[in-house]
Amino acid sequence: MSAASVLGLASTIFSTVAALCLLNRPRFWWQEVVCNLSLYLTPLLIFSLLFNTRRAFQQGKLRMIALGGVLASGYSVYTIISAAVPFFHYARWPVIESRSAEELRVVFVDDCQLSQSQAREMLLAYRPDVAVIIGEARKSFFAEGTSLVNRSDFDGQGEISIASSLELRGRNVPNLGFHARAGGVVGVKLTSGGVIDLGVLSLRPSSTRSEFERNRISARRLASYMRSSDATRLVVGSFYATPFSQLVSVFTSQVRLRSLWYGRGMVKTHDMNHPYSHFTFSHTFVSRDVYPARVERLNVPGCSLAGLFAELRVKASAPQGNKPDMPPLTVEDSE
Repeated sequence: MSAASVLGLASTIFSTVAALCLLNRPRFWWQEVVCNLSLYLTPLLIFSLLFNTRRAFQQGKLRMIALGGVLASGYSVYTIISAAVPFFHYARWPVIESRSAEELRVVFVDDCQLSQSQAREMLLAYRPDVAVIIGEARKSFFAEGTSLVNRSDFDGQGEISIASSLELRGRNVPNLGFHARAGGVVGVKLTSGGVIDLGVLSLRPSSTRSEFERNRISARRLASYMRSSDATRLVVGSFYATPFSQLVSVFTSQVRLRSLWYGRGMVKTHDMNHPYSHFTFSHTFVSRDVYPARVERLNVPGCSLAGLFAELRVKASAPQGNKPDMPPLTVEDSE
């Protein structure tokens, strides 16, 4: 077998592996790694497409393999570009005037060693209505967040907490169920009277088959609730996955939510301590009746995953949703 034939066969196998991942059907953790790296693999896929296209028009026993490589690499390149384009150019954000909308300020901080002085500065600078905090950072926030009097914890151990100055209402999703990671849904009652569904999620790197399955189950269960809700929806969490992973695409492709990073490029949110990495790992999604007036990445010193601040405009006539409300949640209720 000639060197060209070996290269063609290798490029076809590589393109097929990438295509199977991007078909939203990964079954193994290493396929998830391929998904996460797919943007960086695009030059190789384009080379495979051009190389196999040329070989497909030549006579030989490996012509069908070359045709398969063309289909696999063409599909992969198309899928990657289609997923990446909204992050660089997105003109479909709704036009919501500030006088006809209610402002909602949201802060998200991942599992970080955050001091009380840092938490105080963050609260004074951004004055959030809702704070989604994961892990160790909760202690400092709760010590300083005197205005965030309402609180809801998820997973029974308080791995994720929502602290808010607005009234919180139960949505009958206190957690994501058996074998899932921490997460759930709570209703946030706006001052106008509307209630939005806020879903939170805390995934972790998929380094084993078991960890990958837990991530996949968690993302799909939260997505199922969000898909069935007719309320204004907001999803916040640490996904540890790029926009090309099925863990993220399930919210954009199936639930039809929009990433707050749309129109802002592939913003680096992980690893903040490494100068050469450039991964968008923390994600926030909103429904079509929400306009992000301001979005900022929060680089907390010593934290590998960046936080996020978003100033959202929500239509004043936000629907209540089709889920029954439970009594308002307070600090006493959640403990």
